[in-house]
Amino acid sequence: MKTLRVLSMLVCLLAISAGFVSCSDDDNSGGVGSLVGTWEIIGVELYFYDSSGELVEMEEYDDDGSRFTLYEDGTGVEDGSYFEWSLSSNQLTLFDGGENIIYTVVSLTSTELVVETTDRDENGEILERMYCRRLN
Repeated sequence: MKTLRVLSMLVCLLAISAGFVSCSDDDNSGGVGSLVGTWEIIGVELYFYDSSGELVEMEEYDDDGSRFTLYEDGTGVEDGSYFEWSLSSNQLTLFDGGENIIYTVVSLTSTELVVETTDRDENGEILERMYCRRLN
C-alpha cells in the first residue's frame, strides 16, 4: 500500500510539472516554477490492459489525503521521504535514490494537476492516472 501511495505521489508530481509546461491561456504562467508548492492527491484511476492492448479492468480510488511538496531546488518530500524531480517538456521525472519514475503531465492549471504513468507486468500494461489539487 505504501508503494502504491509513493507511486501515486510521484505520478501526481509528474502531472503537475508537465501540465504547467503545456497549459492553456487560463492556466498560470507555466514552467517548473508552476509545479512548486504542496499538492494533495484526490483520486487515482488504474487501467489494466491485456497483452493485446484490450482494456480488461478499471479501478477508481479516492485517495486518503496524501500530500507532497515540490521545492524550487528540484527536491521534494512526501510522508517524510525525500526525492529529486525534474521537468522536461511534459515529462516529470522523480528520482528516489534507486529508481526513476517518469510521469506524463496530462493537465495542469493553477489549482489542479493530472499525471499518468504506465508499467508492464506479465499480464500486460497498467496505466495509472492521478488527480491532484494544489494546497498552496
